[in-house]
Amino acid sequence: MIFTFGDMVPIIARNTDRAMVQFPAAPAMIGGEVDASKERWMSELYNARPMRRAEREIAESRECWKILEASPVLYLAFHDEPSPYVIPVTFGWEEGRLWVHGAPAGVKIELLRSDPRVGFSAHCGFAIAAGETACDFSVRAMSVVGSGRARIVEGEAERTRGLDLIMRHYTSASPTYRSNSLSRTCVIAIDIETIRAKRFG
Repeated sequence: MIFTFGDMVPIIARNTDRAMVQFPAAPAMIGGEVDASKERWMSELYNARPMRRAEREIAESRECWKILEASPVLYLAFHDEPSPYVIPVTFGWEEGRLWVHGAPAGVKIELLRSDPRVGFSAHCGFAIAAGETACDFSVRAMSVVGSGRARIVEGEAERTRGLDLIMRHYTSASPTYRSNSLSRTCVIAIDIETIRAKRFG
């Protein structure tokens, strides 16, 4: 028996019309064509370090794009002492770059300013495959992991572009922003340096 967590996938409501956006809840729902330019840069960034469980690696670099597209949350890791600092964030992305946003002050910004190197992870299609005993249980999902360098975006045009890409990940509506909110929002661009994908179950 398979217990899916589709009902637990975050649902985002737009304040304008309360329309709801549901992300895919199963790996089988990922599909479609990938833009040639995205496939090209993803192939260049794909991390060639051998994976221990090679049979679980998703060898097609284009699948990274599909998994990111189907993932509602990005987990972002910053260098900190005595251990890494990891947070879940909403995100957007384009060719070779991730976009996140947040308050202009806080732990995330403090750590970014001291060390721009970050790690990230995202997953989709999470489900539990139950077994007769605890040892027979397994997880079904697909994930991406990678690394990059983050920077705080200063120019208004680039900041707006980053926010547009974040919104595009969650809605097809054309975004509008209140000027007072926009001025208080910190936009972060992450240039992807490595990325790879894995299938569980």
